[in-house]
Amino acid sequence: PNQTGVDSTNLFNQAMEDIERGTISVTPGDYYVSTLRLRSFVHLECNGARFFKIDTGLESRAVSAAGQEGVASALTASANRREATIQVADGSLFQPRTWALLRDNRYIDQGNGRNQEIVYIVAVSGNQLTLSVRLHREYLVANAAQVVNIAPVLGARLSGAEIILRRGARPAHNGGGLHAALSIGGGFFGKIL
Repeated sequence: PNQTGVDSTNLFNQAMEDIERGTISVTPGDYYVSTLRLRSFVHLECNGARFFKIDTGLESRAVSAAGQEGVASALTASANRREATIQVADGSLFQPRTWALLRDNRYIDQGNGRNQEIVYIVAVSGNQLTLSVRLHREYLVANAAQVVNIAPVLGARLSGAEIILRRGARPAHNGGGLHAALSIGGGFFGKIL
């Protein structure tokens, strides 16, 4: 920390992995990072610390809260909006009290994202999955609808940070400040410059 140009990424990522759950209080100062990977139930309390992003790769992010995808099963019947059960080809791939991603290959409003939503499975009976809430969208078999097991990032938080993005030669290749995917109930409270 506080050493110009010294990459602190591994130090922070290892600390978040080691704590498993709780708060890590960061000493104010300047830190150089490529991608900080937020973990479930960890709060990175930054107390005004400034993070300078040193990687300008197109896919790089200064801070990422990204869960993981697992095995998937195709839907055998289209799932309609407001339904709380779905039919899959292989129900043995799923367990009650787990998270999943329901999606098909359509995109909403030309570029606003894929047709998908995160769901919580409360029961599995054969090839039928029962969800904790009704669906917000419809998912069509004709559009390759599927359910994917996920391990989301839950409740990750970053507060009091300032993230400074380095500008590459071409603005389209700067990567970004924050990335959240398959993340539930977290938060970011700070500034991106």
